[in-house]
Amino acid sequence: MARENVAGGRASLFIAILMALYVLGEASNTMFVPALPALVELFGAPEAIVQYTLSGYALAFAIGQLLFGPLSDRFGRRPGVLAGLVVFLAGTAIALLATSIGWLILGRVLQGLGACAGYVVARAMVRDRFGRQGAAPVMGLLFLCLSVAVILSPVIGGLVVDGLGWRVGFWLQGGAALILGLVCLFALRETNARPDPHALRLLRLLRNYADLFANPRYLAYMLTHSCGYAGILAFFAGGAFALTDQMGLTRQELGQGLGLVMVGFLLGIVAAMLALRRLGAGIRLLVSISTVLMAVPPVLLLLWSSFGTLDLTGLMVLEFAFMFGTGLMAPNTAAGVMLEYPDRAGLAAALLGCMQMAAAAVATAVVSILSARYGVPAITVAQAILGGSALVLFHLLVRMGGRRGAVGD
Repeated sequence: MARENVAGGRASLFIAILMALYVLGEASNTMFVPALPALVELFGAPEAIVQYTLSGYALAFAIGQLLFGPLSDRFGRRPGVLAGLVVFLAGTAIALLATSIGWLILGRVLQGLGACAGYVVARAMVRDRFGRQGAAPVMGLLFLCLSVAVILSPVIGGLVVDGLGWRVGFWLQGGAALILGLVCLFALRETNARPDPHALRLLRLLRNYADLFANPRYLAYMLTHSCGYAGILAFFAGGAFALTDQMGLTRQELGQGLGLVMVGFLLGIVAAMLALRRLGAGIRLLVSISTVLMAVPPVLLLLWSSFGTLDLTGLMVLEFAFMFGTGLMAPNTAAGVMLEYPDRAGLAAALLGCMQMAAAAVATAVVSILSARYGVPAITVAQAILGGSALVLFHLLVRMGGRRGAVGD
């Protein structure tokens, strides 16, 4: 009994550490969103330039995963996590001390580069520890925790910016990363039992990535996940200005509104977990349903804004529905890509994370430019394109890939 309690305690601590690693990058990003309008006033920079603090973070988060994923396959998961936290802390210090928008963008880029390590390595550690059958439910727990953090972080960010100033947010992020680093240093155990000594060889890497791109089923899960995530950040990036300038929300109300919409993401994850555990639904079926939910709401928003006056309530309801679809999708696509390649979980998770954040970086950059001129319609067009692409690509690629071992079916 004592051994069982110890084992259970270690498993609980392990999952808690994974949750913290998974949440750090996303919470740091969404907490920062309510500060964007204040930075325009403070630094006297155009909105499009200030938005680079988001798109630069996302791009670094994307590219960094291509580095940390293979590194974790070669040297182990734990060293990769610790190295990433050090880089994140360095970026936080630069952002905290920034006296110009250029220095702030640099700090945010380093934050994104460091935060991506925990994000990608946590996914690989789930596959290492829990195997084929347990990966999807545990990924659901990670996304559940992530959604709670994403709901709360913009609310906290809005309160902090209004009450204490934008720099305090970086103090909170840096403190959290420092505590997490100490916990990982002393309590996180290595899960990569068989490091690949050839994982970093260039030709080997290129062949491995080519193999991933040649698998239609992997692409189906990866591209669907990327489109959904880009749709979320498109709303956050454009909404930071459209909801304040066009619909008159205060910064505190903006944070609360973003958090309220993300409750849909949370409920989507809960629905995915219940469907997997109690109804026995397969990953493929749930992702198929989610693509419909991701495509329809933004199209309705686009039609509404084209033929009538879109009000705040209607916008929030349909965005809530879109977020529910992404929540239903996210844990299943994240599990699906790793189940396709159990022997290269780090690499598979790295490419997923890279494409996800690259899509988000492009979406936020484009939407931030267009939303300054066109407002909410710029957000709805982007989400309609992304949701429609996910719907078409997922069904087409899964059909092209056949059953191929029936992963997730």
